[in-house]
Amino acid sequence: MVYVGFSMHHIYCSCVGTPVASFTVAGSVTTKNFTYTGTTVAIDSIRWDFGDGGTSSLVNPSHTFTAIGMHHVCITFYNPCGSDSACFDINVPCLVAPVAAFTKAGTALSRTFTYTGTTVGVDSVRWTFGDGAFANGLTAAHTYADSGTRIICAIAYSRCGNDTTCDTVKLIKPVAVDGLLLEQVRITPNPAHDELYIENAAGCEVELYDMVGKRLYSEVMASHRQVVDIEVLAAGVYMVRIITPAHHTRVIRLLKQ
Repeated sequence: MVYVGFSMHHIYCSCVGTPVASFTVAGSVTTKNFTYTGTTVAIDSIRWDFGDGGTSSLVNPSHTFTAIGMHHVCITFYNPCGSDSACFDINVPCLVAPVAAFTKAGTALSRTFTYTGTTVGVDSVRWTFGDGAFANGLTAAHTYADSGTRIICAIAYSRCGNDTTCDTVKLIKPVAVDGLLLEQVRITPNPAHDELYIENAAGCEVELYDMVGKRLYSEVMASHRQVVDIEVLAAGVYMVRIITPAHHTRVIRLLKQ
């Protein structure tokens, strides 16, 4: 009988060295290039944390910071012997102070406002509507209680400071006319040649004056769209006066060609 013997051999791997992490930084004000300069023997992985939510697993990454202020950047190096971290604070300074601007739209008592100023580094935009009300955000909408002129301001804030710009709006409260609105009365075409179309004025008296104040025409509108013959009028500028049953008036400038 033949016996075959087996022997066990154990292979032990020792750590080649405890990792030591380090790095250098270069680049522009907002875009930084990171170069790993620590130990690289038996490297398993590297993780970068840029302090603004951004990360990377590259050995030598680049990163662009969009937020102003201090960012605590760290690298962690991993190998079979463990891990090591190194950190460095990077300050992203103010590049430019904010410049506020906005546009406005709307009619009657309702207005909408849109911020159109610089947005780099801007933390917030605050609106004041001139009647004690305010709002925050890049857009705002507001409905006023009454007619008048109001001053609207937009204030842009950033770590570099703030900037304010203001403008005025002229508000006209709609006047009810038998279920219609006086501002909805339309006179077309304008300029006109032979005929004038008056719309949404049923029940209103319409008067036509020349520029010296002489009344040339007067009639109560019987329908919501009525035709007025102006062929005999000389070319020039005239004033159309609309008078509601409640004696509210509106004057529209008319050009006869």
